[in-house]
Amino acid sequence: MHLFQRSELGWMQKDLSPIGDRTLRHICMPSSHDAAIGVVRDTAELAAGWNTKTQVRSVFDQLGLGTRFFDIRPVIHRGTLQTGHYSTVGVLGWQGGNGQSIAEIVDQINQYLDINKELVILQLSKAYNRDNNFANFTESEWHELFYYLRKNLHNRYLPATTDLASLRMNDLISDSKAAVLFLADIGLDIDLGPYKGDGFHRLTDFDRYDKYAKTNRVENMKADQFRKLKEQRTNLVLIFKLGCTGLFEKLITYWCEVYRRPPTLQLGIRLLKR
Repeated sequence: MHLFQRSELGWMQKDLSPIGDRTLRHICMPSSHDAAIGVVRDTAELAAGWNTKTQVRSVFDQLGLGTRFFDIRPVIHRGTLQTGHYSTVGVLGWQGGNGQSIAEIVDQINQYLDINKELVILQLSKAYNRDNNFANFTESEWHELFYYLRKNLHNRYLPATTDLASLRMNDLISDSKAAVLFLADIGLDIDLGPYKGDGFHRLTDFDRYDKYAKTNRVENMKADQFRKLKEQRTNLVLIFKLGCTGLFEKLITYWCEVYRRPPTLQLGIRLLKR
């Protein structure tokens, strides 16, 4: 496994000599959870920026810092393609807010890859239609998203295999070629239709191990994830996705149900210190 000692602008090109013949399952790259929620817009009634925001920088800035795998959560709101960070909070229903629009993300990735010929992987998951009571995306709504991405996001990669983790970096990028992979977390009830074989893949084509540490304590997270890494890397077929997300939904839910208002920033700080 190739481990990078830095995460910076253009690192894939700078390290292409040692990693070019390696497959994706044998390369470490920074990823971003809920990547487009560096801004929070149009929040639900009891949501606030501090308990909805998951990043401090835009997708473009994250690219500049070395991130290459982006967890994107599509949302339809007011008839437009947005991103969002939403969940149900007990009897209060859906809470959260929108992040960057899909159009903003597309423009920022195009801008970055026009200059830096690198690989970007977009995982599209937890897609909700806020205009329709947060219903999961229908097949036609997924196709609407795919159509927009195919039309507007450059450098879509068309691999000859569905085993995406077996792709080598030299297959994907060169000093004159960038690549974007689209991974859609969709069930078998959603047909890729005309987008199958056109650069859009099911997330299951990217064979991986992805399990969070269900704790807020940083030391416990580290211990949990490194234990799982040690156990799972005996299987060199799987990609190991390091999960370091803190979870304290139960406490937030309790607060909202009792006090009927968003938790304070001070409460959030106390929870994170637990």
